[in-house]
Amino acid sequence: MFRDSLRLLGSAVLILTACGGAPAPMDDTPPTTVGQSILTTGVVKIVAEDEGGGFRPAPPMGSTCPVEAARYTLSLATRQLDWTRCVGDNVTPYKQIPGSRTLTDAEAATIRTAAAAIKVVKNDGACIADATLLTLTLTTATKEQKYLDQPNYCNRPGSTLVPRADIQGLLDKLNVLAK
Repeated sequence: MFRDSLRLLGSAVLILTACGGAPAPMDDTPPTTVGQSILTTGVVKIVAEDEGGGFRPAPPMGSTCPVEAARYTLSLATRQLDWTRCVGDNVTPYKQIPGSRTLTDAEAATIRTAAAAIKVVKNDGACIADATLLTLTLTTATKEQKYLDQPNYCNRPGSTLVPRADIQGLLDKLNVLAK
């Protein structure tokens, strides 16, 4: 009888715990709702990219990439950071230079914290055509979600938006770690 009472009490606690509080975020679906953080526990990979572009002088003949283009890919499970940066000096042709390294726990935590602070925003009607295009792509076990910097919405209507400064901040942190 005592065991049955404990079992019932345990079931009641489990039910109450499961029903209480706000629902947990869907780990396998990167958020697209305004105000939500883009980083959930289900995210396994972050890709931050400056696609280059904007109004600037053309790179020298023979260049294979746009000025300032860079792509950083971080596997959260292994802390493996891979990158490709467009490097040149306005005299010699620009070319992509790849690199790779494993981040320390502290470095990976810095990137996680920066990504977790990024929230989905609504289109504010701004449009810039003279700046580089910044994107973030988050991947879970089964899904991928691409986010675009807010003022570039007119270049890719229908995109899920995040603040440009937040993507740039993440790119800056990744650039420092790409050594």
